[in-house]
Amino acid sequence: TIFLSLFMACSNEGKKNKKNLNESPLPTRQNNLSLKSPVRQDYDPCDCNKRSQKILDETITYRLQFDSISEIKKEILEDEITAPVLSYAKSKGILETQKFLAERLSKFAEYAKQQDVSLALEPMNPMFGGNRTVLMTAQDAVNVCKMVCAENLGLAIDIYHVWWDAKLEETLKSTDVPILGFHINDWLEDTKDMLLDRGMMGDGVADLRDIRRIVESTGYLGYCEVEIFSSEHWWQEDPAHVLDTIVQRYKSLC
Repeated sequence: TIFLSLFMACSNEGKKNKKNLNESPLPTRQNNLSLKSPVRQDYDPCDCNKRSQKILDETITYRLQFDSISEIKKEILEDEITAPVLSYAKSKGILETQKFLAERLSKFAEYAKQQDVSLALEPMNPMFGGNRTVLMTAQDAVNVCKMVCAENLGLAIDIYHVWWDAKLEETLKSTDVPILGFHINDWLEDTKDMLLDRGMMGDGVADLRDIRRIVESTGYLGYCEVEIFSSEHWWQEDPAHVLDTIVQRYKSLC
């Protein structure tokens, strides 16, 4: 099964409007936001919209208590939050910060369980280790899941982030932590931007079929989500052409 998760955005607008996120005020938000489809207003067979709306409303209510993201971080760092919406690591070093993450995540996982929501930890490419993650391998993510011991906690495997991990198969075969999501894309040989230059399947160096084999050998039966951030290439193409390419590449290469 293929599930499209191709993010479209205007990269030029993003460059024009860069701000210091730590000091910029939070945008004005309405508390009555709707997640329902404008086409099928009453289609909510599993009550997902209502539950999602409840989580969204509670999150917005919390965020509106602060004037800036800096204030939210300060609140979290001072340990004044019983169930934090955001987490910010205050320690240095991978292992100590993973422990800090597990401590905070255990509270968040319990809240998510009450809402019938599962959480997936996604290891990220080591190049993001300085400012985005402390989970650089699937084993890192498994270790944190084991620390938390929550039945609604699992893994998200993204080819862009794990294609280089020679121990990926060994890690996934030796754990009972479930895979909850699988993202497909490719790593370009001469990538120009560590976030916004992901490759279409087949344009890079990742062994797509083998990684899919590894993931599905664990019993994963979920979606293969095509997740491509590509501000200078695919986001500039005609969407119909992009979709046709995704289908053709998925059938022939994945």
